[in-house]
Amino acid sequence: MGRTIKLLSVLPAVSSNLTIDASTQPGNVFGLSTARVQLVTSFTLPNGFFGLDLFNVNDVAIYGLYIRNLLPNSANGLVVYRQGIAIRNCKNIKIGAAGKGNVISGFEDDLGLNINLAGGQIQYHSEDLSIKANFIGVEADGVTFSTIASIPLSLSYNNGQIDIGGTLQEGNFLPKGLSIYQINSENYTDPGSEMYTLPAVINIKNNIIGTDISGSKGTAGAIGLSISSMVPGGKNTIDIEDNVIFSEGYGIRIINSGRRINLKRNYIGTDRSLTKKLSLSVGIFLYYGDDVKIGGDSFADANFIANCKPVSIWPFSKAVVTKNSFFCTNDAYPMIFDTYGTRYITTIQILSVTTSSVAGKSTPNSVIELFYSDACGTCSPETYFGSTIADANGNWQYNGPIAGSVIASATFNGFTSEFTRTAIDVTNIKVVHTCNDKGSIIGAIPSGAANVKWFDEQNNVVGTDANLLNVPVGKYRLQAFNGDCDAITSYYEVKKSLVLNTTNLTVSNTSCGDLNGKIRGLSVTNNTNSPIIYSWKDAGGTEVSQTIDLNNVKAGSYTLTFKTSDNSCSDTYGPVNLINTIGPNINESAMTVNPSACQTNTGSIKDITVFGTGNINFKWKNEAGTVVGTSLLLINQPAGKYILELTDNSGCGAITSSVITIPETNGISLLDLGVAKPATCGNNNGAITGITVTGATYFEWFDSQNKLVATTSVPTLTNVPAGDYYVVASNQTCFKKSKIYTIHDLQNTTLYTTTQIESKNASCGLANGFIKLTFGTPLPVSYRWVNKKNGQTLGTNSSILNGMFEGIYQLYVADENNCEKLYSAYEVKRDQEITIDDESATISNAYCGLANGSITGIKVSGTMPFTYEWKDAVGKTVGNNLSIGNLKSGKYELSITDASSCLKKYSYTILDQSKAISAPSIEELKLCGPGTFVLSVNNPISANSYRLYDKISSMVPLDDQPSGKFTITVKEDITYYVSQYNGTCESPKKEVKIKLGLNGIEIPTAFSPNDDGINDFWVIKGAESYPIFNVKLFNRNGAKVFESPHYKNTFNGMVNGKPLAVGVYYYLININDGCSSISGSLTILR
Repeated sequence: MGRTIKLLSVLPAVSSNLTIDASTQPGNVFGLSTARVQLVTSFTLPNGFFGLDLFNVNDVAIYGLYIRNLLPNSANGLVVYRQGIAIRNCKNIKIGAAGKGNVISGFEDDLGLNINLAGGQIQYHSEDLSIKANFIGVEADGVTFSTIASIPLSLSYNNGQIDIGGTLQEGNFLPKGLSIYQINSENYTDPGSEMYTLPAVINIKNNIIGTDISGSKGTAGAIGLSISSMVPGGKNTIDIEDNVIFSEGYGIRIINSGRRINLKRNYIGTDRSLTKKLSLSVGIFLYYGDDVKIGGDSFADANFIANCKPVSIWPFSKAVVTKNSFFCTNDAYPMIFDTYGTRYITTIQILSVTTSSVAGKSTPNSVIELFYSDACGTCSPETYFGSTIADANGNWQYNGPIAGSVIASATFNGFTSEFTRTAIDVTNIKVVHTCNDKGSIIGAIPSGAANVKWFDEQNNVVGTDANLLNVPVGKYRLQAFNGDCDAITSYYEVKKSLVLNTTNLTVSNTSCGDLNGKIRGLSVTNNTNSPIIYSWKDAGGTEVSQTIDLNNVKAGSYTLTFKTSDNSCSDTYGPVNLINTIGPNINESAMTVNPSACQTNTGSIKDITVFGTGNINFKWKNEAGTVVGTSLLLINQPAGKYILELTDNSGCGAITSSVITIPETNGISLLDLGVAKPATCGNNNGAITGITVTGATYFEWFDSQNKLVATTSVPTLTNVPAGDYYVVASNQTCFKKSKIYTIHDLQNTTLYTTTQIESKNASCGLANGFIKLTFGTPLPVSYRWVNKKNGQTLGTNSSILNGMFEGIYQLYVADENNCEKLYSAYEVKRDQEITIDDESATISNAYCGLANGSITGIKVSGTMPFTYEWKDAVGKTVGNNLSIGNLKSGKYELSITDASSCLKKYSYTILDQSKAISAPSIEELKLCGPGTFVLSVNNPISANSYRLYDKISSMVPLDDQPSGKFTITVKEDITYYVSQYNGTCESPKKEVKIKLGLNGIEIPTAFSPNDDGINDFWVIKGAESYPIFNVKLFNRNGAKVFESPHYKNTFNGMVNGKPLAVGVYYYLININDGCSSISGSLTILR
């Protein structure tokens, strides 16, 4: 057991540049920790007690302490912050190290960082923090928790380098979890707000977080690892590696991170042996993470995540999930939640799996990773075994032995897809019910499956394709297989399309031939999407009702036909016989009808049975109502429709049969309901359609003169002029003639008007003219443009003609009968094109490498106004006028655009020429002695600059001055050379000799400052050569009236705005050190 120190009072604050190292003390360590000295509180603690207080300090290290509080909170329920170690506004703080970690337990905040006890605005932040090899929030035995409730380790407002753990020996034991809260962000730029603007590099490695010390059992209430910033774009670079993490919620929770985050080799929901179950909600939760990588480039960097939802990626996040191991998961899909559409969606599908390959479809050019599913049966990507890359069309294939259920992911542009899963999309599944005992189930879309099978209710395989076709009525379900990962649908039932129910059928017979018979109570179950059509017909085939209930009919035999409106299914019921309960009855159920040959009387109706009271009388009538037979048997009749009328002695009156049709053998049926389509504009485009004929093999058409005009194979006549026509339909033994149809002749008599006519001339030498007409009501049905010159049809069916050369164009319009007429002709002209007169242009070349060239005098003709643009050889715009100056040598392009937006370009070249420059004018300099002097060019030219050389042959000047004034230091007689230059042109060098011992100064003895422009200033020749040229002027009484330390020949006889009196004055001139003063008299004249 280590040493124990009882604290009887508050310790003094910790100062900067201090190391507290208890690991150097003798004795044993405490429990499982490496701490050797225990500090235990033994006095009544004040509110806000700090075991060790670090405030505004730098460079502090604390090692090997067991900081322990056993005293209860005595604040009467008030929230106080007692901290084992308190750190505020500090820099470069180290808490623990390998072999000398600390234990902190029994405080509300065992390790408090930048906590503002007063609340309100954030006050503190710290930089460069190291926390290693510590036990925080637990006693030294690694098992016991203090009875005083403490929060998980919470680190807030940190910048710089933050290391939580490190090597395996440097890892911390944090059984309650770790929370890091930052307020730095890319959104803040104020350099004065360091806690908001400084970045942080956070390393969290080899820690045990939220579990017991073995990492195999979760701590109740643990929060895991949480890292967040106050706003998006947190400036934190984060590495989370080799940790064991448990939480009752999120294992790792990252919010608002704007910089790189790597997560490698972490164990979440399991221990390092991968055998313990540490169930939690979500392994890794990510929200507003800009650059996150979960896993690494090698499977050796895999995160092992189990017994939870492995990864949950929320909006505004960019994450790569690569080469991890997820197993025994819960609710793994979906991994990506992006309801706002903020995320690039990478997609992946497995389309085929064999024993030697896997293939599928994904986002083009994405990286595909392949995994075998876990042994838990949760179909999670546990074991990575290979990668491949999708081609530009998104197709991918991996070749190699396949030994298990395959799961795939795709990553592109920093975004990883969902992991594939064996699933069946039934969104668009459709059951096609059967009309003939063969139905289908289509539209299921399996994904991530090696094969699929359909099973019936007896678990028999009835299909091996996604669509189940041609199966009998029954229930079926689809199962998709991928090794031990599969998906199965619920049962889908194939039913009979139309099911008739007769349970409630009622039949009401008639009496005395009244129309009061009824057949009711039938119902049909419709298992299709098409409505049902009902039709009741009597024995003669005449429809008597279109409703499922048959009402108010006479005695007879009736059959119901019910079918879908799309004709996909139909069925019949009957016949149902209605009889007269009083009076005679006719039974047609066994009736035989014999047809009649065409144009003969050989038809018959037999086998009708009748019964009645007393004498029974028969009358057969044809369609015209003529009686054609008076016995029960009707024979020797032509084809047609017949009714049997029957009476007896019952007093009920006559009853009738159904309408019975004797068909015609090899006969022709002609339904004369044709339509005559008019001919238009005198053309042969009339037609007769709509005549319905059966039994005919050919058709002959005749005009009003009985002249044959056409023989056709169908009863349709086309491409004939206006007139009267009829058709004779024939076969080998029979013919029938239609009525006469009249085809009228229609002309285009419509008066068309235009409300607007727009046109544009052709320009730029192109076919870009156009004509646009806006028509009023009525509008032509069609339009046709014709080039008048060559008769060529142009353009499309529009009143707008585009892309035309100059010329005359005719517009033809047609009405609804396609009758066309010439509307009008329009002319497209051509605008004058741009031309220039280069002969009048003046090109002035540049000289001396300067931008002094010009191009002027160009004359332009064409369609005004013009715009101009000059560009140099690199395409930079250098001018926007026709004339241009200030050009360097080089090639220039003039672009001219006219009023029609036509563009022409012209090229010009400016050459670089040399120009002779004369040597500058400069006097030899005579100086009184060594020193610093100014060598000045006479009358310098402002456009030129001047160079000073030490030798006439020198290429590199000693000085370069635009003013022509050179400051020189002279120790002895010397010769300089001066040139003037402009651009690349330089004059010959002018020799300038500097001689010492002669002052070279000429001082006038008088001047006349009377503003006549002559001798108005006292000009001392040579003064400009001396940097220091101090002039003092005295009157006769010795009083100083003027002084200038750097005389510039500006004295005009004025002092303080007033002229000096005429007379004699005395001067004293001091120049460079080493030169004698100069004195004399000066007379001012007026």
